[in-house]
Amino acid sequence: MNVLITGATGMLGTSLLSSGRHRDHRVRAAARRIPPDRSADGVEWRSVDVLTGSGLDSALDGVDVVLHAASAPRGESERTEIQGTQRLLDSATRAGVKHLIYVSIVGVDRIPVDYYRHKLAAETRVSDGRVRWTIVRATQFH
Repeated sequence: MNVLITGATGMLGTSLLSSGRHRDHRVRAAARRIPPDRSADGVEWRSVDVLTGSGLDSALDGVDVVLHAASAPRGESERTEIQGTQRLLDSATRAGVKHLIYVSIVGVDRIPVDYYRHKLAAETRVSDGRVRWTIVRATQFH
């Protein structure tokens, strides 16, 4: 199975990369800035920016499953969560991706914080999209 992990240089993405190597998956990591030390064995890195869509189509070529962990809790959350997720969904549809897993947060539907509202709106985009999906609401971690 070919798996793309967005936000691969973030805290969650880094953890997902570690767990992906120990299974029978071909892992592709996507991030705006590819780290110079790519010590993760067997991981193919791609430069992708969900804010602009740059690199998305190429990164999704041949991918079966996307783990969408790209996020911007302290910055461009509306553009990243809502618009970026929509760009990812559009590209994933064109690429024939079989499943998208969107990582969200417990309580996004009950806490009136902008970042949470943006995550909730992204959940709606995912659930209304044409790619099979799973939304995982995890507790926040730092």
